[in-house]
Amino acid sequence: MCHQSNYHENQSIKMNPINNQPSSSKQKSFQHKFIRQVVITTSDSLIRVNRNYHNSLSTKTKRDRITINVSGKRYQTYVSTLENYPNTLLGNKQKRMYYWNEQENELFFDRHRTCFEAILYYYQSNGRLRRPDYVSLDTFLEEISFFDLGPQAISQIHQLENVSIIKHIDLPNWSWRRYIWFYLEYPQHSICARILHFISMSITLVFGMTLAIETLPKYNKQCYNLCEKEENITLSTNDIPICSARFSSPFFIIQTICVSYLTIEF
Repeated sequence: MCHQSNYHENQSIKMNPINNQPSSSKQKSFQHKFIRQVVITTSDSLIRVNRNYHNSLSTKTKRDRITINVSGKRYQTYVSTLENYPNTLLGNKQKRMYYWNEQENELFFDRHRTCFEAILYYYQSNGRLRRPDYVSLDTFLEEISFFDLGPQAISQIHQLENVSIIKHIDLPNWSWRRYIWFYLEYPQHSICARILHFISMSITLVFGMTLAIETLPKYNKQCYNLCEKEENITLSTNDIPICSARFSSPFFIIQTICVSYLTIEF
């Protein structure tokens, strides 16, 4: 009997570790499953949060975007970019809503496309304005005034283009003096102005030619010989010899007429 009891005790002792092994494996598998579920749930929540964040950003960017149609060509930019300049046409919501097309959900302007690209760059570059090379200055200034960019943009173009402000000119009070001044200042205005301009150019040319011809030895000796004859005439000591032949020469007469006309014109 003693041997049998010892045998059962040894067998029970040997069986205990074998029975403990399946219980520990079950606990480990349960822990692994629990950890996996926790990781999966946390990762799903993170994915959902990221998706919601990106969706909110995309909706904000879609709402912030605005389409501008300029004579059939569409441009896209952000409303926040335009509203950095609230005093302009595009930066002010009330001003730009006058050109809003509800059917197309866009702004429409029947304006110059190339000029608008430079104007849109003005908003996107924090105030840098450059005139395109193949656009005239008058057209570009007209577009700047239409989109109401302000005096700073206009002065920036004036500095880049070396354009000075036209000074105010006070015209004469008499009407006939006004017409003469206008004809002389703007010869392309009318036929009378062109005729007067042609006369002025002809007189200037004749005056220059007489000065050049008079210096030739052939004509200079004639006047010199006449003056020598007058100097040989006996004069009193108080008299100053004056050569009257100089005043009667055709060169002097022509030059006097030309100088008097140019003086009146000036």
